[in-house]
Amino acid sequence: MLTLLKNSSILTRANPVEASSFVLEHIGNHEIKLLDNFKNTASLDYRQASALSICQIQYGSDVEICCETLGDAYHLQFMLSGQCEWTDEQGSAKFVTGQMMMVNPDQYVKQIYAKNVRKFIVKIPSTIMHNACDKLGLSTSEHALKFQMNKYNINESENLLSFLQLYCTEAEYVDTNSNVIELYNDIMVNKILTTLSHNAEYRNKDYPASFEFLLNYIDKSLTEDISLEYMLKITYTSQRSLYMLFDKYLKCSPKQYVKNRKLLKINEIIKSGSLVRNISELAIEYGFYNVGRFSKEYKDKFGELPSETLKKRKN
Repeated sequence: MLTLLKNSSILTRANPVEASSFVLEHIGNHEIKLLDNFKNTASLDYRQASALSICQIQYGSDVEICCETLGDAYHLQFMLSGQCEWTDEQGSAKFVTGQMMMVNPDQYVKQIYAKNVRKFIVKIPSTIMHNACDKLGLSTSEHALKFQMNKYNINESENLLSFLQLYCTEAEYVDTNSNVIELYNDIMVNKILTTLSHNAEYRNKDYPASFEFLLNYIDKSLTEDISLEYMLKITYTSQRSLYMLFDKYLKCSPKQYVKNRKLLKINEIIKSGSLVRNISELAIEYGFYNVGRFSKEYKDKFGELPSETLKKRKN
């Protein structure tokens, strides 16, 4: 039987409800319903890997797990053993050993686990997933990134399985807040985005030449004051047309795009190992003159304060 987490045991020979309570607190919102006379045979392994959480669970009884919404996270779920009946808004399906699926934050899911079902789950905060989309140049025509409910056979993605095994080994033996884990998390999310089907597309697919020129200029000029007036000047377009371009291709305003690129650049600098003596000075260098507001906007985007990102890198 395939095992990914080998040294992260939290519960053994436990009540299924006890295992469910731990998952509810650390992995995601759900309700459990016991479908037979249970025995204390549930087991659970868990590891926090910086912003990501990884879990390996077997309830040891026939149970129904109902999830109205995951809140602000995505779940990659991989069947290590057994068979699971899955129902969502689109219909029903069966997932068996060796298959994986992705659960979206706002997706209703009901699953029926047989006694022998053993599942591996990766919890990925929405902010991490959306920031990875930004870095890869992906955007959606909808308000949020959504993965399709497809069955993926892990044997057809040997590179992903090999990476999951390596990832779990590192997560169990390396400081959970180290820069190494941050890098592994980036690779994990990038592999998911490039392996599984979703509604995002590469933004520069049909860019007009003048718009692509503007985006390149913005990326090269992040420490400068990039005004709307100057954007209009170098693209030879009207304000209305410029806003329409940003809305069509990037689903945001010019001001929001510039701010997001600046925040991403600051985040990269802090995480890269570059010498950062003072976060306030770095924020001001990139045009955030109200440091308190900068910290709030940074936390809204990355889920942590810039000082916390810096502390993780130093550790």
